[in-house]
This record gives sequence, structure tokens and C-alpha cells, in this order.
Amino acid sequence: IPLEKNQSMVIATIDGGKHCGRAYCFQAEDEATLKEWREAVETRWQKCIEEKSLAEDSMFERLQKKARAIYTTNAFQFLVVFLIVANFVLNVVEAEMVPERGTKEEEVFDVLDKVFTAVFTAELLFNLFSNWFRPFF
Repeated sequence: IPLEKNQSMVIATIDGGKHCGRAYCFQAEDEATLKEWREAVETRWQKCIEEKSLAEDSMFERLQKKARAIYTTNAFQFLVVFLIVANFVLNVVEAEMVPERGTKEEEVFDVLDKVFTAVFTAELLFNLFSNWFRPFF
């Protein structure tokens, strides 16, 4: 069967692998079928790379990758921005009110300040865990 232009593909295997560096030629009936095959092979290839990467990672590295995936989402970043802005607004309100010592208002602002400090500390620790030993550039 003569090979039509753009209707065939060659898959070359790795030397020393299961198929010992052999090359396999595939011919499709049309370009659309060949495109489907290529996409399927590329998808499976990427999945194999990910599976191999996961299999080689330690439990710590897998957890770190999951944490990094969560930390880098837009939703998480917007949450952090919201918390920063909320803390700023709270500090502005406190500075404008200037609550007297020993009043209920001072106690409320103290508690909220401690809550924000705890939340920001948790965010910092989560950031450190998810990006530890990873370049920031």
C-alpha cells in the first residue's frame, strides 16, 4: 500500500526499552484519523510521564506538589488578597476609632488582630511548604 502524504506516522521506541529501539510505521485512512491517533499517543505519553514522575516522588514530594497546585490557583490567591485588604481596612477602622484601654472595642480589635496574625502565619507556612527548595524565578 503506497503511503499518502500526511497519512502516516512513525513511532520510535527507546533503545534498551521493551521494544529495543524499534520503529513502527502506522498508516491511517485519512488525515483526521491520523490526527486522532497522534492526539491519543501524545495524551498517553504525557500520562505515562506524569505517572512515572509520581511513582518516583516521595510522599513528601507528592504532598508538596498538591499543596503547590492549590496555592497557585487564582481562587487561593484572591483569598489571600481579600484577607490582606480586610486586615488593612480593620487597621484603618481601629486607627480612626482609637478605642480606649480596657473597653470591649479594644478587646474585639485585639482578638481580630490575633486571628489575622494566625491566618497569615498559616498562609506563610503553607507557602513555605508548597514552594520549599523551588526557585522563585
